Amino acid sequence: MKILTFLLILCTFLYSCGQEKQTSAAHEQAYSHFRQAKALQKQYYLLNAAGHYQEAGRLAGNDSTLIFYLNIELGKINRLLMQYDHESQYIEQASDIARSMQNDTLLAQVLHEKALSYITRQKPADGIPLLKEAIRHTTDTLCLATYEQDMARLYLMNSQNDSALQSVRRAFAHQPHADDKPSLELLKGQIFLALQMTDSARICLTHAIARLPLAEQAEASHSLARLYELTGDTHAELDELKRYITLRESLTNDRKKDIMEKIHLAQAYRQQQERAEHAEMEQARKEIILHRVLLSAAICILTLLYLHHRTKQRKQRLSIQLQHEKLKQMETEVALAHEQQLREQKELESLNRTVAYYRQLNALTLPILMNKRNSQGALNLSQEEWDTLIQNTNACFDNFTQRLKAHCQRKYLATKDAPERKTANFQYQLR
Repeated sequence: MKILTFLLILCTFLYSCGQEKQTSAAHEQAYSHFRQAKALQKQYYLLNAAGHYQEAGRLAGNDSTLIFYLNIELGKINRLLMQYDHESQYIEQASDIARSMQNDTLLAQVLHEKALSYITRQKPADGIPLLKEAIRHTTDTLCLATYEQDMARLYLMNSQNDSALQSVRRAFAHQPHADDKPSLELLKGQIFLALQMTDSARICLTHAIARLPLAEQAEASHSLARLYELTGDTHAELDELKRYITLRESLTNDRKKDIMEKIHLAQAYRQQQERAEHAEMEQARKEIILHRVLLSAAICILTLLYLHHRTKQRKQRLSIQLQHEKLKQMETEVALAHEQQLREQKELESLNRTVAYYRQLNALTLPILMNKRNSQGALNLSQEEWDTLIQNTNACFDNFTQRLKAHCQRKYLATKDAPERKTANFQYQLR
């Protein structure tokens, strides 16, 4: 029993040691990829650098600080590639990490990167408040010098020259790194030039130009040419412009060489990426086909169920509609029967009223006739009684006397015309 317990503990220990070694190896690989990416980024091999940064992120695990700096560097690369949407996504992820860690220094770096993005996009008004907040969140003198230098650049872009001069003086007061001082003096000279303080601008620009890299030397020469244009020194202006053109040509040639080299490396890297992407796409294509088959089957089943449900509903609606029609027909028949009954009832009532009316007439007429008989049974009526009798007869028998009179007249005329027609026929036969 003790031996089994010991073996179990030993296995658990060995497994935990193996996991720690694996995690440690992955962590070391992540930092190795990060260092390689930084070196490539300095040489502007941006695609290769981005690939190493992404691989480092895959191996970083839960190292929040490393993930923070990976997002910052990927944001810088996307800024150089002018992919500002991707840059914003990486910077926001870094901002979330800084806030979750409650680290003011990291938060200041995020704000500084956002401000640099606005410098690149030529939106100085949006970057100024961000740099002000970054300055409030940091106490490191080198960081403060860098932030004040970029603040001066933003003020200069926004034509706030006095504020730019104050910022650059604060940057010098924070004791910047020796490599950054020539760039600060160049910026200070450009600010003096914007303020038309030509003597101070000349001192700063001429003092800084020899210690600057080629790109900034060309920028300093262009600023000196503008200065000599303001002072009216055409010969010095022409010399500076020639120097500016020479520096630009040298930069262009160097950039062409770098670009060609980077193109070849980028093509090799792209081919490698394309092969990896092709394999992933093939796997994804198979998965998509499977998903489509399953989705099609599910859609067919749902469609059949839906059609069955619709057919069932239609039958129910038809049955209900037929019942409603039968009910309406029955209601119509009942209504017609009721109307027929009412009509018959009205006719019966009308007939009853007519019979009652005739009875009343007879009750009025018969006594008159019975009272006017003499002993021989003959009627002896006055003219008024005859009129009453005629009116009652017409009322009871639909104008009987008038119809009788018309009938008698037609008979009379027919009887009167018969001899004349016989005579005419006889005369015609004789002829």
